[in-house]
Amino acid sequence: MRSIYTPDGWLDIPAIRSLGAWCHVIIGPRQVGKTYGVLKDLLESDRYFIFSRRTGTELDRCATNPDYDPFIPLEKEGYKTAFFKQGDTYSIADYSVEYKDVEDEIGKRVVNKRRGAALSLYQIAGIKGFSGRRFTDWVFDEFIPEKIVVTRADEGGGFYNGYTTICGNRELEGEQPLICWLLSNAARIDSPILAELGLVNEVSRMIRKGEEYKMLPSGVFVALPKSQKVIEKRQETAMARHMAKYNPKSKAYRVAMQNEFAYDNLDLVRPKSLAGYSPLLSCGGIYIWDNGTSAYACRSRHNSRNRYKDTPEQRVVCQAENPEIRQLFNYGLLTFDAVETMLDFLAYFDIKR
Repeated sequence: MRSIYTPDGWLDIPAIRSLGAWCHVIIGPRQVGKTYGVLKDLLESDRYFIFSRRTGTELDRCATNPDYDPFIPLEKEGYKTAFFKQGDTYSIADYSVEYKDVEDEIGKRVVNKRRGAALSLYQIAGIKGFSGRRFTDWVFDEFIPEKIVVTRADEGGGFYNGYTTICGNRELEGEQPLICWLLSNAARIDSPILAELGLVNEVSRMIRKGEEYKMLPSGVFVALPKSQKVIEKRQETAMARHMAKYNPKSKAYRVAMQNEFAYDNLDLVRPKSLAGYSPLLSCGGIYIWDNGTSAYACRSRHNSRNRYKDTPEQRVVCQAENPEIRQLFNYGLLTFDAVETMLDFLAYFDIKR
C-alpha cells in the first residue's frame, strides 16, 4: 500500500482516495490535516459534498464564527468558500465580494458557485424523501465526541440511516456509492458510529499491532495516522513543550499528540489463553474466568452456575452478590478479550470512566 503522507508529513488525501474505499475512517492527532486535507481535495476535484457535524449547535458554530470555520484556512490556497444560511441549514459555495462604492469597506458576499450543503447528523436523520443523488461525498467532521459531551445511543443508527438516505439507489443503477469521510481525534473508543460499523474491535487490534492504516475487505479504509513529521514540529510549540516536560501522562496531551485513546483503559484489553483459569460467573453474555489472582472477561462460554441475565433486576443482583468484580476492575486485575466486551461490562456494572 502506498504512503498516506505527503513528503512534509501531512495526510495525503488524494493518495488515500486513490485506494478506492467507499468509507474512510481517519482518527488522527489534532492539526495534522484531516479536515483541511479532505476539504481541499473536494474543492480541487470539484466534487459536490455534504459537510456535517453531530449537532446543529456544532454546525452553527462552524458556520457563523470565523474562529471555527473550516474553510477559512483554505483561503491561503486561493479558495473563497463559505457557509450561506438557507432556512435551518446551510449551503456551501464559492463567493466574491461586491462593494457599493469606494467608501464601502465591508462589501457583500455574492455566490459564484455552489459546492454543496452543510447539515447536522440529526438534520439528515429528520429528512424524509430526500434525494442526495447530486452529492458525491459526505464529510462527517469530529464524529467522535469529546469525553465530556453526552452522546445518544441512536447516533450509530442515525449515521447508517443518513448514509442510506443520501446514497439512495445509485448503486442499484450502476453508479458509484457515496464516498464517506469520518474524521476525528481519539477522544473515545466507545463511539456509537464505530460500534454501528462494527469497527471498535478492529481499531483496538490496529492499536495493539501498531498498524497505522488498513483497507478492510468490505471497502472501508481505517487509519490511525501518527503523522510523525508534523507531530515533531508541533512538539516544539509552547504548550506541547510544557506538557512534555511537566505532565506527559495527561490524557488530553496523549490524545492530541500521540493519537492515543487515553481515556479508555485499552491496556486492559489483552486477548489470552484460558489455560489456568476456572469459570467464575456469566452476566449478560459476558463470561468471567478466574485464576486465583486475577480475572478475565470474554465471550468464551463456561458452565458456571452463577449466571445473571441482562435485565435491570439481574444487574443489581449480580453487583450485590459479586462486589469483588468491581474491585478487580478498579485495581486493573480484570482484563478483556476485546474492547466491545469491556464496553458491555462497563455498561452492565454501571461503571463510569
